[in-house]
Amino acid sequence: FLMLALARCGDHAGAATIAEALVAKPPKDEAIYIQAACGFALACGAARAAGGSDAALVDHYIERALECLRAAKNRGWADVASLEKDTDLEPIRNDPAFQALLGEFQRTGEKRP
Repeated sequence: FLMLALARCGDHAGAATIAEALVAKPPKDEAIYIQAACGFALACGAARAAGGSDAALVDHYIERALECLRAAKNRGWADVASLEKDTDLEPIRNDPAFQALLGEFQRTGEKRP
C-alpha cells in the first residue's frame, strides 16, 4: 500500500489522507479497517518522529486507528493474534486504549471465518 510507504517515509499527512479515504465509505471487508488502522498508527509514528510537537495530531491519529480497529471488530474481525504481531501497529502498541481494545477482542472468543 502506498499509504504505508508514505508513513514509513515520514509523510504522515499523506498516509492519513489515504487511510481516511479507505474508510470514508464503510467498506464491506473488515480487513480494510485493519489496513486503515495500520496507516493511522504509522502516521502517528511518523508524526512523532518529525518532532512530535503536535500532540493533538498524534492523539488524533491514535484515536482514528482505534476507531478503525473497533469498526473491524464490530464487523467480525476477531484475529487478535494478528493485531498483537502486526508491526505496523507498533506506534500505538503501548497506548492504554489499544491494550484495552485488544482485551475486548480476546473476550469475544469468536473466530474469524
